[in-house]
Amino acid sequence: MTEIGVIGAGVMGCGITSAFMNNGYHVYLIEKDKEKYKDIEARIKQNNVLFRFNKKDIKPGKYEFVESIEELASCSFIIEAVSEKMDEKESVYKALSAIKNQEQIIISNTSCVPITKLGEIYGAAEKVVGIHFMNPVVLIDAVEVIRGKGTSEDTLEKVKALISDIKKEYFIVNDCAGFVSNRISHLYMNEAAHLFEEGIADARSIDGVFKKCYGHKSGPLETADIIGIDVVADSLDILYENYKQDKFKCAQILRKMVLEGKLGRKSGQGFYKY
Repeated sequence: MTEIGVIGAGVMGCGITSAFMNNGYHVYLIEKDKEKYKDIEARIKQNNVLFRFNKKDIKPGKYEFVESIEELASCSFIIEAVSEKMDEKESVYKALSAIKNQEQIIISNTSCVPITKLGEIYGAAEKVVGIHFMNPVVLIDAVEVIRGKGTSEDTLEKVKALISDIKKEYFIVNDCAGFVSNRISHLYMNEAAHLFEEGIADARSIDGVFKKCYGHKSGPLETADIIGIDVVADSLDILYENYKQDKFKCAQILRKMVLEGKLGRKSGQGFYKY
């Protein structure tokens, strides 16, 4: 059974764990705080129900908690899914560098941080690549693969095979902050937040225009709630830091919601109540 390490047991880390364990992988999930185990287990169980309801081909695997990066030394692939805080990512990649070997591939699920920058911190850029899984991971059957400037063809080929093995389609893009998906999506989520803040329309009307007029499955404010308002705000900060363009300045309503703990679905309230 191929071993996968997942660093970060938030919404995305749990979704990634479910996607791999239901395709026959043994997942080692890092979470140091044992008091969070029960909530994480409940989230993974919910993901598994969704996966098994929507998929026909299931190959049972398993997951287990571990407490340190050192315990991932035997994993063929390690997926980093920590927050979009650069200091946290830097700490993770320095720790990964201490256990690196020539066979191991490091995958980042970052929303916006350039893969090239993470490769430089790791110290073996050829082994670092991005896979931008979409939320909810168990339902969306496509990913964005980001090739850093130093990512080798061998790493890319192995990651393409990995994604195919969990039955997802992939789109390969070159590296930049936000990549393709979030350079576009965060602009419309941010602008939708401005419209909401200015009182131009309520959340349902803003999202309704996107869904009924443009045929989108989810509106921009619904999408922000799914991703997490805090993650959207952090990602916009990264985009602004990299491009210095006013269009990426985070809407004040998003910052206010983060301070109030209105983070979207995961907290029970965002632009909508859950």
